[in-house]
Amino acid sequence: MDNREILELSGQLKPVFSIKELKELTGRSPATLKKSLIKLKQNHLIWELGKGQFAFPQDRYTLASNLLFPSYISFTHALYYHHLIEGASSLVYVASSKSKKDIALEGFTIKFLRQPSHRFFGYRKETFMGKDLFIAEKEKAIADALCFPEFFPLKETKQALAKGLDLGRLSAYALRNASSQAIKRLGYLLETLNLNLPQELKEKVTKKYDLLNPAKEKAGEKNKTWKLILNEQLE
Repeated sequence: MDNREILELSGQLKPVFSIKELKELTGRSPATLKKSLIKLKQNHLIWELGKGQFAFPQDRYTLASNLLFPSYISFTHALYYHHLIEGASSLVYVASSKSKKDIALEGFTIKFLRQPSHRFFGYRKETFMGKDLFIAEKEKAIADALCFPEFFPLKETKQALAKGLDLGRLSAYALRNASSQAIKRLGYLLETLNLNLPQELKEKVTKKYDLLNPAKEKAGEKNKTWKLILNEQLE
């Protein structure tokens, strides 16, 4: 099979496709298609993603959000996409319904953070570079990031909060995510920015002290309002 035949099908295939889907389009045998795909991979014209999944080299956003269903891009890369922070690392985090191994590709790595079913809301499908993209809304990206401050710098989250968001929606999303620690972090960050504090956040503060950043030492001043140990300086 001429490898150009496969390359010419890029517009008809999904961002992530299988040999079975390719067979339906070409009528070629799986063995023939596999040989062609191996050659294309060797020439860096196609990516093998594991478990029979393939993709043409493409934007990291559309690829990352089409590997598992349901899933969506959130956290730092969603904040960057929405122009709330100035840069994002080569590690693309995806909120996913299932566990999946990291996928390392040319120039970036996709990492999946498994989320409980009640957190699958606040994202939408958009068309980006001609492909479907599933991405968190601005407020949901922040609510998600505050659940995992060990992965996502609180300084970046604070920077995004200062850009002017719908605080009512953000508060509702944080409450729906149902992480008492994340609710405390959100309330504290809003307070440091002198932004209006939704009353419902204060009502959910538990008596137990939690760490502002669980990845750092348990040492620092105690914030009595939000019951947080301030173990990281955000200035």
